[in-house]
Amino acid sequence: MSENGKMQRPTFKYEINLNTIITLVGFGAIVFGWGWSASNLSNAQRQDRVDIDGLKTSVASLQTVTETNKQDIAGLKQRTNWLENGASATATALHEQEKAIAGIASDVRVTREIVQRLDDKRRGPTSQP
Repeated sequence: MSENGKMQRPTFKYEINLNTIITLVGFGAIVFGWGWSASNLSNAQRQDRVDIDGLKTSVASLQTVTETNKQDIAGLKQRTNWLENGASATATALHEQEKAIAGIASDVRVTREIVQRLDDKRRGPTSQP
């Protein structure tokens, strides 16, 4: 208090000491670090969204290709079955042809023997010494 009984306003010292400078620089570095980290995080999230959208597109195209391949495989299975059935039918028909040819061959032999006997009879007996 002063001499007349009134309170006096304290006087401010306009001094800047080393602790204040270090504290303010540290606080500024922390604020700058937070801003920089937030910016990097935002950019990373944006890039992740772009990458995820690209992956979704890739997955969709792969699903389309997979469905197409499934249909092709199903078609190939059906064609393979048709070919197997056709080969089996061809083998059966070939076996029947072989039987028919064997029967005709035996008929030709019998016919040749009959014709030869008839020819021998027609010529008559031949004199043999």
